[in-house]
Parts: sequence; C-alpha cells; structure tokens
Amino acid sequence: MLAHTYRFTLRNECGQTLAQNNATVTARKFKWSAGVKSYDASEDTDYTMDAASLTDGSYDNGSTVDNSSDLWDGGDFVLEITAPASASGEFYLYYDVSTDGGTDWPTDGYGRLVAVIAFTSSGTKSTEFSL
Repeated sequence: MLAHTYRFTLRNECGQTLAQNNATVTARKFKWSAGVKSYDASEDTDYTMDAASLTDGSYDNGSTVDNSSDLWDGGDFVLEITAPASASGEFYLYYDVSTDGGTDWPTDGYGRLVAVIAFTSSGTKSTEFSL
C-alpha cells in the first residue's frame, strides 16, 4: 500500500558523478474500489534526479509525493539510470515514508530499499519494482 506521503531517495555508489536528470522513477498506480482494480490513466514520474549533480557516495532526496487525495493503493514502478563514463558500482533507490505530511523523513539510507542497479561502464539500465 502506498503511504499518504512518500518520496524516493537515490544513493550513488558508481564511483563517478551522475549528471542532472539522468535518473527517473516512473509509475503506473492502481487502487481498489468496490472490488474493482483501476489503474491511473497515464504513467507518472515520481522521481527525477534534478540536482545539478550527484557525487559518488551521496544521496538525492526526491520531491514529496502527496497521496492523500488520489489514495493510490500501489503501483508498478521503473527506475531508469544513465550512468557516466567509467561508472563501476551501484545505485540504490529507497522508498521513504513521512508520517507527518513531509516534515520528517527517515535518515538517508534508512528507508525501504526497493531497487539496485549495477554498472561496470557507462550506459542506460532500468529495473522494475512494485509497491
């Protein structure tokens, strides 16, 4: 079940700096109503690494997603990353939940680990996960 208020946090451990907009999480969400499962009309982007850059060993916290009015129960998500030249290591994606509407969040790296993508060189990779 998707939380009332959530966000995604990305950790870069690829040995290189990730450039702006080179990581995204897209989603097709669903909810149940009167026993019928219905999907969002279109794919949403729930996270874009929009910092100027993300250095090796650093975290990027995504924007707050407010699920209080849509009340999505879950969804299928895709993390896509385009790694820079000489990348060698992993990217870790965490699902963070705030119980107070987005004021307080888990410490970086202590949210729920939902995806890992490993690189041995530059390129674009994606992986899917469900919440």
